[in-house]
Amino acid sequence: MPKELSSVDAGKRWNMFLTGQTMITGKGLATFENSANKNNEKIKAKDGSEVKGSIPVTYTVLPVPKFAGQEQQSSVAVDGYVTFRGAKEPTAEHKANVVKAAYFLASGKVAATTNNDLFVAQIAESARKAAESMTVTRDADNKAAVETMLKQAAPARPDIPTELGAKAIKMEDEVIIPKLQALIAGEITPEAMFEAVKKGPLQHLAKMAL
Repeated sequence: MPKELSSVDAGKRWNMFLTGQTMITGKGLATFENSANKNNEKIKAKDGSEVKGSIPVTYTVLPVPKFAGQEQQSSVAVDGYVTFRGAKEPTAEHKANVVKAAYFLASGKVAATTNNDLFVAQIAESARKAAESMTVTRDADNKAAVETMLKQAAPARPDIPTELGAKAIKMEDEVIIPKLQALIAGEITPEAMFEAVKKGPLQHLAKMAL
């Protein structure tokens, strides 16, 4: 593994994938397949709009890495629309209109179209129904892989307070990820990473949970 790997961000990894410099990009999103397909179309069009130096690629969803002997498990996320309130108190009519607009965007054919463009799962029942009559050009194996990972997803943890969850994410960003990057780059040993995580995040989380 090149030492520079730890400093390569998601955008750079994706650019490297499209230009044939790497085969595995790291954590993937469903929309990556669509992005790759669109860039392939731009290459065929020869209009210069494709990523510079890119080549035709086929995006394939891979299983989530796991330790030997452990069950396969993935992590999921659900996105949505958020409405914000200004300093001035809005009228009841305005608030009702905002809710109607949000509902319009997050349901039915509109939501189904957006989700199909991104290759993400249909969450709303009305969107799922609307999507039944829509045609989506998607790799069958990728679709099956995503459906399998959704079934293997780690269950939600409503028992974890929001504050504790936020601190866990902070420690992951500040300690766990940098140490893992250093490990991959050969700058530290697995034992050193284990000790750093054990003495930092794990110990702190244990105290917070008491």
